[in-house]
Amino acid sequence: MSAGSGMQPDPQQVPIDAGLPDGPEGWPSGVLSALRQFVQGDVVEKPPFFYFADPARPVWARTRAYAAGSDGPEVIEMPDNAGPPYGVITSQTCDIGEEDAQRPIRPWVQLCPVYDRVTDLDSGWRRKLAKGDGPRYLMHLPALPGGFWVADFRIEVPVEKGWLATCAKLDGFRDEAAQRKVGERIAMLRSRPAFADRFVRLVQRPLVTALKELRSTKRDLYDRMDAQVEEVAVELNSLLDPRDARITLLVPGQVDPDIEDWWRSWWDTTSESCSNAGLDLQAFAIRKTSEVTVAEYRRMTTVPLTRISPE
Repeated sequence: MSAGSGMQPDPQQVPIDAGLPDGPEGWPSGVLSALRQFVQGDVVEKPPFFYFADPARPVWARTRAYAAGSDGPEVIEMPDNAGPPYGVITSQTCDIGEEDAQRPIRPWVQLCPVYDRVTDLDSGWRRKLAKGDGPRYLMHLPALPGGFWVADFRIEVPVEKGWLATCAKLDGFRDEAAQRKVGERIAMLRSRPAFADRFVRLVQRPLVTALKELRSTKRDLYDRMDAQVEEVAVELNSLLDPRDARITLLVPGQVDPDIEDWWRSWWDTTSESCSNAGLDLQAFAIRKTSEVTVAEYRRMTTVPLTRISPE
């Protein structure tokens, strides 16, 4: 049904636009002005945590806990005092207050849960997260007191803005530059391309296997590599049907000779198996990020080493 056809929507199926106030004056008093204090990366206390699931096919522990008393798929909510102590706002700043909108059109904002991970993460993991390393779906919030607080980007919970307007704004990052990394991290997680099976099978999986072995047998070399290699850049002539591929290490400074030797040895072995399977793995390179042009960078799919490594 095209817009303007004159047909009315099913009253049981209300589109989002049909449920919005006609303008700012239709919003609850004080809500829009209160929202303008918030920006992406701000933290609030005691956010809700819920998701839809079928307890007959449980994956997460909370879903299994509902199995006995459930008659079918339902919204699963955390009971009182069992939810995350904090939530971090992941919606874009301009989508929160909608200051210049003649008709604000976004009634919700998204929150990710924030947990104290001081007891279930060992000191090595905490050090990595504190430096901005480790799994990309986790982020340390250094300004929250009383624990080692970590945001988990694997789930986002929508909250209506009227609720957010009642919340106190908390600082999780100490400075603006650190807080901006929330948006950068979300953008990186959302923009990951799906590589073709040929590339995954011939290049990505062998690289992860090799890094796992390196980490277990030569931890010092692995840790130095993790510190010195900023991103692994992948260039493919086609994401879906690649025939040519190039791997380039992007580094901020100098790379130790034994790190370069490890990568060239890996490339020698991998390029031969790729060639036998019809994928041309072109000459390997190490380049400083300061010397890569914008045009070159846009042709690359860049992957932080921590995301291609065994962690």
